[in-house]
Amino acid sequence: MTLDEMAHQFFDTGWFDPNDRPKTALAMQHLIERVPDDVFDTLDVLVFAPGPHLYGQVYPGILPSKSEQPKTFIYLAPSLEEQSQQDVDFTVAHEFAHVYLNHEQAARNPSAIEDDADALVETWGFIIPARRSIK
Repeated sequence: MTLDEMAHQFFDTGWFDPNDRPKTALAMQHLIERVPDDVFDTLDVLVFAPGPHLYGQVYPGILPSKSEQPKTFIYLAPSLEEQSQQDVDFTVAHEFAHVYLNHEQAARNPSAIEDDADALVETWGFIIPARRSIK
């Protein structure tokens, strides 16, 4: 998968401007480099990563119709840009791992869900931040 293909599939919605979010954009590139393509093939996701200067925004007509399954939204906060690149890489990969693992927060123990996502991210070659080991 290329960055252009990823953009078209996941965040070519106007809700993520790579120029406003350089660390997040680089994390997306690292995700492409480390995650097998077949993982991306299974995901129906929209990435919502607004720039820090956006206080509100509307993009009509991009959500599925009533007959389609709803997409999963991944929200990546603007404050993520304040973290180290390694932490941003991990966070982006971790959220994609949740979608790939089909996690439903209410279905299982939240700690187990987080541990499962962390374990998958580690197999993809991302480093779990020290802050995650503090429980």
